[in-house]
Amino acid sequence: MVYPMEKIERPEEQEEFDEKPADDAGDHDGFFKSIYSMIAFLIALLTAKLPPEILAILDLTTLALKDCATLISGVGAKYQPDLAFTCMTSTNEPVIVYLFFEHRSYYSRLIAIKLFIYYSLLLWKLGKSEEYRGKKLPLILPIVVLQGKDAKFVPLSDILDVHTEKILDYIPKLNPIIIDLSTFTKEEVENGWPYTYPIEIMNEYKNEDIVNIFASIFKKVTEHKDFKKKDAKITLGRGLEEAKIYVTSLKKGRTPQEVENAICKHFGGENNMTFDQLARKLLGKNSLRYAMEKGKQEGLQEGVQKGLQKGLQKGRKEGKQEGVQKGLQKGRKEGRQEGRQEGLQESVIRCVSTRFSPPPKTLCNKISRIKKGSVLANLLDALVMQSELKSIENMVDTALQQQARA
Repeated sequence: MVYPMEKIERPEEQEEFDEKPADDAGDHDGFFKSIYSMIAFLIALLTAKLPPEILAILDLTTLALKDCATLISGVGAKYQPDLAFTCMTSTNEPVIVYLFFEHRSYYSRLIAIKLFIYYSLLLWKLGKSEEYRGKKLPLILPIVVLQGKDAKFVPLSDILDVHTEKILDYIPKLNPIIIDLSTFTKEEVENGWPYTYPIEIMNEYKNEDIVNIFASIFKKVTEHKDFKKKDAKITLGRGLEEAKIYVTSLKKGRTPQEVENAICKHFGGENNMTFDQLARKLLGKNSLRYAMEKGKQEGLQEGVQKGLQKGLQKGRKEGKQEGVQKGLQKGRKEGRQEGRQEGLQESVIRCVSTRFSPPPKTLCNKISRIKKGSVLANLLDALVMQSELKSIENMVDTALQQQARA
């Protein structure tokens, strides 16, 4: 069916179709990317919603996360998919799977355009590669995941003024697999539990009682039999910590402490145990915060050692002119200062890599350019407190702007 553009319902004041309404709080995109970059959660999502004929072809156990920017260069971040993976078929043939996530309460035509751009350029890159010279190109499978009861995918044929349906045969057809989170049934969630709990949370994002809903889910997940398995505990635990950040972001002014208190309450207070104590008890060394603290300390130690080595080398050279002992002392002092800076940079980068998956390379490169120790220390504190990616990016950009003006 072809719809004239003026008949497609949309907010009249909404000029930019790729912008979410200003009053819609919540880091929906960040939560989706952090959760479904973990393969176990992705397998649960695809198993429940992929068409049977597609499931019969793919070996989901071979899914591997890829960096969208390196999978194909020359595509601006605005038009890249949210996540990209490689996968093998049951006959051991490669497949490229990429996902676009759309959280919307109105239609958007840009998703069809993004799909077309990325698909076309990926085909172009593969077609020019030596690997596929004289061979058929691998299957490329686009998937659009929708969140929000009014979200929908509008194909290219519905956003072009085609004048007559006779022209439709000559318009490129790129029909992705559509996964609408709101269509998940209770049975589908239970069949994939505990790896389907993010779907429950995302479907309840407008619920005023979302904090208690999440606290109940938190308890249910940690009591599941899979949570006793080491690898599963790592994945499920980190997912819960990402979910805590997401739930906090869903309402302006909501604090992590509010969410943590609700979780502790669902555990019966645990004898006045704090959330950090509860998380350490449940997750131990699998805790995201534990991993980040460890990365912070390791980064500092490694940076200091590198700095001391550089300082001593510099000191030996200067020592020929100023006296060996004096030169070495000066080198140690400068080395410690340089080492602290390098250590802080290394710590921040390690924490970013632990906190955000896949680690944003552009952000890491920017961090390596920050010279001021106090700014790096503030970034470390923000990361350990599990701030959102956008706030970390803003802090880094502000620091670099101030550094350039100094």
